Amino acid sequence: MKRVAILGLTGLFLLTGCGNKVTCKGTDKVDGSKVSVKVTAELESKKVESISAVMKFDDETVAKQYCSKLKFYVGDLAKCDGKEVKIENYNKVSNGNMVGKTKKEFKNYMKEVGYSCK
Repeated sequence: MKRVAILGLTGLFLLTGCGNKVTCKGTDKVDGSKVSVKVTAELESKKVESISAVMKFDDETVAKQYCSKLKFYVGDLAKCDGKEVKIENYNKVSNGNMVGKTKKEFKNYMKEVGYSCK
């Protein structure tokens, strides 16, 4: 039983990247439509290497309009699918320059702008 637990935990660490990822979630409004946002930072050598985001809108029409505007500014970094907008390189789109920051700095910044992080 002890071996199974150890193997299970080892597998869990391998699958999750041993804490090499930070995920922050929050909500916002765009043109009156609620938006759930999940921002994920990938870490390399204890520093933020890349950031991606997924936005889920309550209203598909608003999502399409927002995505069209976003694609105008960032091109292929934005992917649209119904009520969902994915942003590949969120750091280029957002106001904060978080690439190169530590995990703690990233989490603190995201908390300052209203997100909860794990």
